[in-house]
Amino acid sequence: MAASDLEVKTETEVIKPKAFQKEIKKAVEGVKNSITKAITKVEDKLSKLAETVELIAENVNAAWKLAQANKEKIKVLQEQTRKLKTNNEYVNDKLMDLENRARRSNSRLKNVPETEDMEKVVEWMANLLPELGISKDSLNRIHRAGKLRNESNWPRDVIMRFGRYTHREQVFKALKNLDRLDKLLYNGKKVMVFEDLSLETIKRKMNLRAFTMVLQEKDMKNNWRMAPFALRMQYKGETLYAKDQQQMVALFKHVGLQLPKDFKGTPDLEENDLREEREQTQGWQKRKEKKTEKKSWDFRDRVKYKK
Repeated sequence: MAASDLEVKTETEVIKPKAFQKEIKKAVEGVKNSITKAITKVEDKLSKLAETVELIAENVNAAWKLAQANKEKIKVLQEQTRKLKTNNEYVNDKLMDLENRARRSNSRLKNVPETEDMEKVVEWMANLLPELGISKDSLNRIHRAGKLRNESNWPRDVIMRFGRYTHREQVFKALKNLDRLDKLLYNGKKVMVFEDLSLETIKRKMNLRAFTMVLQEKDMKNNWRMAPFALRMQYKGETLYAKDQQQMVALFKHVGLQLPKDFKGTPDLEENDLREEREQTQGWQKRKEKKTEKKSWDFRDRVKYKK
């Protein structure tokens, strides 16, 4: 290679040290500025994110406080609902009891032919039980129950209202004994006699029918308490009460009986439910004994039913 070739150089081919440092510094500054801008953008985003998180935290805190306030309100409303339910049950029991008391001088005869005159029915009873002095004058009234339905093949019940409750009891027991012996016949047709109970009482009895049939099969004696209405039975020296299917489930568990086969089931009750019903009854009976001290019922002193 010729010496002249080595000496011929352009300015661009030779980078002086100062210029090189300047270029490096410029490049570093550029990178630094880019990083700074990027960091600034990230910081802005983080700042906005922090504000968002803070706002969310405030909202969560406000929601929590609102939830706590609502929780307290719900407790108050639940307590009010429980009290209203208790009052409603108490009023329903009292109304049912009052209606049953208004009917206590009545008896019902079933399957008496629809075409029979009521005077003949009275005459039939007088001849059937001559020793009890049954006559038209001993009855306040006698009539059919409800409206006549042409499409029905079943005769309407005959309602008899006696002038005296004691007389009604004598006649009812005598008729019931004949009914049990299948000797209560009207012109050869079997007639049945029943208490004249309110519709709500009949519904409650029907709801418990599957349970009472099991008790009868097991020869476990029971009867109906009317105020407040409930099934009552004795078991190992204690008196047990149940007024609905849930309480009957608890009663059956308490005495070790299997539930009826066709029973579909209700929410389980604890033993406390059975004990609570006994306590309710005891409270009712105590107030009944002290009715001379309190002439009227007061909701504040009412029997407290289950929630």
